[in-house]
Amino acid sequence: SADQYFVKVAMRELEKYTCLRFIPRTNEQDYVDFIDA
Repeated sequence: SADQYFVKVAMRELEKYTCLRFIPRTNEQDYVDFIDA
């Protein structure tokens, strides 16, 4: 969806200018979950 696209673009921008790195979840216990609301 368009919302998911814009969130991903924002995440890439954060990665460019900060030490944050986002990776797809595999079996981690700690993660961020995006849900439709």
